[in-house]
Amino acid sequence: MAWADNLVYGGYDDWRLPTTLIPDPSCSNQSEGTSFMGYNCTGSEMGHLYYTELGNSASGPLANTGPFTNLQARSDWSGTEYAPITGIAWVFYSGGGGQLAGSEDSNHYAWAVHPGDVAAVPEPGTLLLLGSGLAGIAIWRKRLGRTEG
Repeated sequence: MAWADNLVYGGYDDWRLPTTLIPDPSCSNQSEGTSFMGYNCTGSEMGHLYYTELGNSASGPLANTGPFTNLQARSDWSGTEYAPITGIAWVFYSGGGGQLAGSEDSNHYAWAVHPGDVAAVPEPGTLLLLGSGLAGIAIWRKRLGRTEG
């Protein structure tokens, strides 16, 4: 969490680790009202990205990576601690879409998130439409110049 708190990238300094919704009634494994883990946990930011935005399925593999380059199946820390036990935090495994609690002494990756868009990503279809429109205008102007001259 300290890494994300101190991160300055793209002109922004308000980065953080993704949150995990607790309790999360969407999770497949719930016991005693304290453990919200398993698959289909769309209440966490990483789960929402994995299932809802990218359209991946429970038990993996990570088939759809969307606009992300080099997105790999791995476990990433959440910024949400596991309340019943100190020294434990929530982890999301993008190799299969599982959410679990892990020891803060364990090695996992971290994915910093920021509210809003950091950079606009142009869509290929939009660029194609814009380019076609500009080419059409250029051809029209060229023909208009021939008929006037």
